[in-house]
Amino acid sequence: MLLVLLIIFMVTAPKPTVALRLDMDRNPSAAAMIPPTLVRLIEAPDGYRLFVDGEETTIMEVSDVTLEHMLAVDRALTPEDAYADGRVQVYSDLDVAYQNVVSVIDTLQQASFQKVVIAPQDADQS
Repeated sequence: MLLVLLIIFMVTAPKPTVALRLDMDRNPSAAAMIPPTLVRLIEAPDGYRLFVDGEETTIMEVSDVTLEHMLAVDRALTPEDAYADGRVQVYSDLDVAYQNVVSVIDTLQQASFQKVVIAPQDADQS
């Protein structure tokens, strides 16, 4: 009887409500025209801290700061090119809540960045 109840709960459990389009970087050694912009989430006592190429920012400003960093690296780059071809690699400490990582990725994608990837890291890496 307990097994039947467990199966019923598993079948009727709600599906995740956030759909993310994720592109894993399949060939990280391939040379790209625009160097990747690194977005990193670091665990903090009050949640997490967010950095774009080492500059601390907030989730409300992460898209603007990411675009600024891409344009600063290549002065010939237009915002449209940055949104279409600029790679954003998201790194996160293992202790940062999954929902926070999803929120950052979703914010970047809503700002029209087309190439947002989650960069894998080793469990030993800090």
